Amino acid sequence: MKVWKKTVITWDLLSGGLNTDIEVDDWHNPKEKHMHSIHEPKATSINARQVCISLKILRVSVSARPAKRQEIMRRLFTVFKDRLYNIENGLGAFDCEFEIIFNLKSGEKICETAIRIMGEIFQALKVEDKDNYYWSNFKIYQETFVCVEVSGEKKWITIADYLRQLFRMPCPIRESQSNKEENQPAAVL
Repeated sequence: MKVWKKTVITWDLLSGGLNTDIEVDDWHNPKEKHMHSIHEPKATSINARQVCISLKILRVSVSARPAKRQEIMRRLFTVFKDRLYNIENGLGAFDCEFEIIFNLKSGEKICETAIRIMGEIFQALKVEDKDNYYWSNFKIYQETFVCVEVSGEKKWITIADYLRQLFRMPCPIRESQSNKEENQPAAVL
């Protein structure tokens, strides 16, 4: 039986995010200095060899002028220049959402690599983080999945769903399923 441990690492930042050195240049009072800030950084293993790092860059604003996406992208490219990656840039009037998908190199481990790369992102964006306090303030969550074959097709389901089906137990109603009429597991063995 193939088993995969999905890993998610989240960083707990201030509710207002952490400032970068990327200045908001269209604030209505030029004497006030405001910076773009980083929010909700997260690393998720997609499979055993790929990781997705997601984060938001927000700014204060009085206009609908876009954030400095080109500058942010340029800095993120410096972190990922030696890797195969795909950067998705979500658009918003006052923020940017980024998803960076990259492959692990031979011998790299998901947790160590994701934590190191998040530190490199903090450095590239010049995040205000004295003594690396916020960089070190992460939590790791893991969930085990198993690969099953359903109608000739391979599917990944949680180990909990696999065990429920193995013992012919009902699948509990999950929050995302509470509006559905029937409660069906992801895949039936």
